[in-house]
Amino acid sequence: MEICQASGNTPLVYLRRISRIRECHIYVKYEAANAGGSAAARIAGAYVAVESGRLQRGGCIVEACMPNMAIALAQVCAQMDVRLMVVMPDSVNPNLLPLIHAMGAEIMLTDANSGFRGAMAKAEEMNKDIWTSCRLNITESQIGATAHYQGLGPEIERDCQALGFSPDAFICGIGTGATMMGAGRWLKEQCGSRLVAITPQEASILEENAAPAHEIDGIGLGFKPPLFDAALVDEIMPVSANDARSSARRLLNIEAVCGGMSTGAALFAAIQLSFRPEFKGKNVVIMGYDSGERYSHRQIFGIPSKDILLNSLPRRY
Repeated sequence: MEICQASGNTPLVYLRRISRIRECHIYVKYEAANAGGSAAARIAGAYVAVESGRLQRGGCIVEACMPNMAIALAQVCAQMDVRLMVVMPDSVNPNLLPLIHAMGAEIMLTDANSGFRGAMAKAEEMNKDIWTSCRLNITESQIGATAHYQGLGPEIERDCQALGFSPDAFICGIGTGATMMGAGRWLKEQCGSRLVAITPQEASILEENAAPAHEIDGIGLGFKPPLFDAALVDEIMPVSANDARSSARRLLNIEAVCGGMSTGAALFAAIQLSFRPEFKGKNVVIMGYDSGERYSHRQIFGIPSKDILLNSLPRRY
């Protein structure tokens, strides 16, 4: 087995304490367990496999993406000996850039104030300047949604069946639309799940003049992605960065599950559903896209302080 094949079959984790408090059974599909450390690892290979056939000798892939996809693409391209250039807003975690670069990817950062559109424009400009390059166009390509429809969706259904229930609701971010249009569509068709899409409140696709920059990386591009079909989902729920951060911290404090900002946003949405009478005793599955360790710049764990260190050995008792 190669490293790129070590993705999928991630655990469906039951949030026992939170579920008991809220009287609603909440499960997180913990995608940090993938080889690439996020849900992006599931579909990166599919994007590259399709487009690598169009590459000329010595060519490269140029793509605008966020760090999770950049890491996943870098991992795949390193295995396939394909040159990769990624373009990202400069608001991403700087601590992840050496990791991406160490796998051979070249990195271009754009002004965060121009949002993801700015990164896309720069990637397109680079693609035109480099005659031997090609774009993956992950915000428009159906490849990711198809991969999730065939992989993640059925996997979640099998996980739920193994535990003896059917998912009453599925919550995930919008992002490029691939997860909801793939896994979400499968769960709605096969299980009748209610689909709840979350979007950053600060850059909601529900707002015509959404702010380009926000803190919940990966689930909001600042515009409605071409892949996203609003008619498929039952509800779109905006979540603020503060609510996502506090929910991610609650997840770690109460359940010892380390999730990122997008996972925190999904948990916040699940808790909002649990307040509704019709969701008492129901089963809700949320996406846990990655680990909170990738968001140290968002201070999910609080501001570092000397007060958390022991000044002496603890007493035995």
